[in-house]
Amino acid sequence: MSKFDLNKAHFSTLCVHGSGGVDPQTGALSVPIYQSSTFAFKSARHGAQLFQGEGEGYVYTRLGNPTQAAFEREMAFLEGGEAALAFASGMAAISGVILALCQCGDNLVSSDTVYGGTHNLYKESLPNWGIEAREVDATVPENIEKAIDDKTRLIFIETPANPTLDIIDIQKIAEIAHAHNLPLVVDNT
Repeated sequence: MSKFDLNKAHFSTLCVHGSGGVDPQTGALSVPIYQSSTFAFKSARHGAQLFQGEGEGYVYTRLGNPTQAAFEREMAFLEGGEAALAFASGMAAISGVILALCQCGDNLVSSDTVYGGTHNLYKESLPNWGIEAREVDATVPENIEKAIDDKTRLIFIETPANPTLDIIDIQKIAEIAHAHNLPLVVDNT
């Protein structure tokens, strides 16, 4: 099999070929879709270790499977990231990011025009955990800057916004986030 230099490939080529991985057992160039929801364990001890989050292997597809792992690996490769996580829905991803970065007493600063589910998360769920969502008109980047304080843990924007299609200047908001050493989360779906 001939190899080509992925470092010289264009992004569209990388999207087709991915990171160039070849299955060592079969030589397959693409990952099969694993439809199994459950997996066999080498032993009862092995199963117990996996349920404790120790060891290598899969427990239940909702928690991960080989197809999902390959997708996450390729997304990290294409985005130039260290790792990636796949979620079953956009709201699961948004909730996961916020709850990973914020705890009781913290806040996030967000664009005020967001998907209804995100708005409900801000108003109905986050207050139960003591997390404040500060919604501002992010089409004016200075509004984001003014809302940041020492308890701010992330900036969240949605652009184009749902349902208004407001466009937010991601570069300007990223500059603000970097100046305050805050992660910028963008819902760009």
